Amino acid sequence: MSINGRKYAFVKNYRRNEKLRKEYNKLTEKTYGFDFETWYQEGYWGEGHIPYTLFDGQSAVSNVSVNKIKFSVLGEEKEYIQLGTVMTDKAYKKQGLSSYLIKRAIDDTKSECDLIYLFANKNVLDFYPKFGFRETKEYNYFKDINYVKTEAKIKKLDMNDIESKKFLYEKAKNSLSLSKVSMVNNSELIMFYCTSFMKNFVYYIENLDAVVIAEYDGNILHIYDVFSGRKIELRNIINIMSLAETEKAVLGFTPDEEGFQNSMQNDRDNVLFVYNRDKVIFDYNRLKFPELSHT
Repeated sequence: MSINGRKYAFVKNYRRNEKLRKEYNKLTEKTYGFDFETWYQEGYWGEGHIPYTLFDGQSAVSNVSVNKIKFSVLGEEKEYIQLGTVMTDKAYKKQGLSSYLIKRAIDDTKSECDLIYLFANKNVLDFYPKFGFRETKEYNYFKDINYVKTEAKIKKLDMNDIESKKFLYEKAKNSLSLSKVSMVNNSELIMFYCTSFMKNFVYYIENLDAVVIAEYDGNILHIYDVFSGRKIELRNIINIMSLAETEKAVLGFTPDEEGFQNSMQNDRDNVLFVYNRDKVIFDYNRLKFPELSHT
């Protein structure tokens, strides 16, 4: 195929092709500083992560990945598409490659989903409206903490340990949601985070039989997600996970529980753009996509 007079090969959904996957990883590493190889080798890269890639000869030069994610949104099951890993090699920028891939991804998926969405940084906020996306707002949820010591036992899980990985995978797979917007049956994406960027943030609360993905940042406790097979009150999780110096808990999701304050997110490097029929849901309900669902 030809784009602006130059020939490229378009390939998608090639995760089992070692040569093509290697090139995809190479471009990802070059652009974002990580790759997907460990995720693949450990068996977590499933059918839902589909690279749409342009190759110049043997080299991957531009990519948009289609991520098929089933969500529960305000109690209703939805089929959503998240576009991620949008990248073009510096030598190939401003030649229409990303535009071609985004249009193709939209055309391939818009009839089979309730929403297509992506997160954009401040440098490209005028790019995505050209394809029919529009910006909407997300909301952060938090609460102030009055520390009370508890006797609950907390164990930090070693995510280099095979049994710990299996344990987390099963907990995430069989968890009851505590959020108004939550992924359904997507343990694979959870494992991507918890075996890489967040491998040191995984805790197990024995008496609640719950896994908590949490980070301590000075006097702030960030709770990215909670996985348990039973309904648990977030306030109990927060009380147990708080330290003496903790003054505020910030959630990485929209709690399905009262007692939290919220504020509009103003991070211009993480702006939500939406396309398709469900886009109005995010205009009126003060929602936030779970941070562990970002691709």
